[in-house]
Amino acid sequence: MLRVGLYGGIGSGKSTVAEIFTQLGVSVIDADLIARELSSPNSALLKEIKSTLGSKIVKQGNLNRALLRKIICSDETARKQLNTIMHPPIRQELKKRIAQSSGLYCIIVVPLLLESGMVDLVDRVVVVDCPEQSQLDRVTKRDKISADEAMQMIAAQANRHQRLEIADSVLDNGKNILHLKKQVLDLHKNLIEDLTPNGGKQSNRSL
Repeated sequence: MLRVGLYGGIGSGKSTVAEIFTQLGVSVIDADLIARELSSPNSALLKEIKSTLGSKIVKQGNLNRALLRKIICSDETARKQLNTIMHPPIRQELKKRIAQSSGLYCIIVVPLLLESGMVDLVDRVVVVDCPEQSQLDRVTKRDKISADEAMQMIAAQANRHQRLEIADSVLDNGKNILHLKKQVLDLHKNLIEDLTPNGGKQSNRSL
């Protein structure tokens, strides 16, 4: 089974692309969802995060993700500490779920694919790309934060050039949803054709 990494900066549209792949019947494994599961209330990981970053990081038993974003975007030391805690178990769980997946290929959504050193977990990298201004507009609207805060979040990740440099395929999300969906459908078709001897004529049953 081909392991396809889905990568992109914050606000680039990875979740939208992942949903389109899901609708096509492709297995999608999301590192962010795994991170949420691993840091659920009373989990050992949440306790370790609290011990490292302070009790304020937990609110009513849950990880205060809004505060966490602010901390890791403004404090490089805290960001490295969090990565040291989170990345190994996320990596382990990703490998487990990849092994359990079925189909010709699976999509592995890793927002910090390059930054976390998890590129080796995938065979191909698909980057969801858009202008930085589009990222900024989407993040400020989605998270209801200031432009300065959004810029901090964008700056804390690999830059656009670094992402595109490791891309095997690029999905342009600088226009509209129909334009993006067509690209995903074309990529899916090409992957099926590459992975099946008959050119994907039985792809619906294969996936």
